[in-house]
Order: sequence, then structure tokens, then C-alpha cells
Amino acid sequence: WPAVASAAAVVFAAAAAFEGIAAHDASARIAQTNLALVAIAGSHFSHTTLASGPGITAKALYARDGAWCYVVVSGAPRGAHVVLRRGATAHDAGALGAGDPATLFVRGAGRGDEIEIVAGNALVAHGVPVY
Repeated sequence: WPAVASAAAVVFAAAAAFEGIAAHDASARIAQTNLALVAIAGSHFSHTTLASGPGITAKALYARDGAWCYVVVSGAPRGAHVVLRRGATAHDAGALGAGDPATLFVRGAGRGDEIEIVAGNALVAHGVPVY
């Protein structure tokens, strides 16, 4: 019985750790979404639909002054990133969050010329903001 009790304790500890990580990730995602919603509510903003391939729908909302950009993508490939371009300069703004839709809120985005979603070396979606 001691071996069974030890194994059960290990399984319980692993399950508790997994649940803790999942709860933390969910809290972080809600906090990020709340930041985006507060920015949207308090700003003048525009949006653009990002042209994409089949099965992918993407839109970017952005502050007219370039203070932030919020990208929402349905059907994004795993590990996709948001790239903001200004002239010949590309800035990787970060990875889209897990889930569907996948999102990324970028503070201090600037007034870029192009917004792209990339996965590996592949361009997944692309749009041009109009300020």
C-alpha cells in the first residue's frame, strides 16, 4: 500500500501543479484582454481586416495616434507572431496568445505602414492601417 499511496500523491501533485499553471495562464489572458478593452474604450481607433489564406480570419484595431494595436486572429497557426513594419524596418511585436481566437495587444505600437501575421517564414495575414 505505501507504493500505491506514494504514486497517488505524485499524481495528485502533478495534477495540482497543472491546474495552477492553467489558472495562471487564464488569469494572464484575461488581464491582457482587459488592458486591450480599456485602451479601446478610451481611445479613438481604426481597424483593418488582414488579408489571409483560407481558414484564417484576422483583424487589427489600432489607436490613431499609434499608442497601441490589438490583433485578433481566428485559425492562426501555432506559434504565429505579429510583425509591425515601418518603411524597411520590421519589428516582431510578439507571439499571438494561445487559443482561438488568438490575440496580441501591443502597447507603443507606433504608426506602422503594415501589420503582418507570420508563422515561421510564411506570411499568414497582411494589412495596411490608415491613420
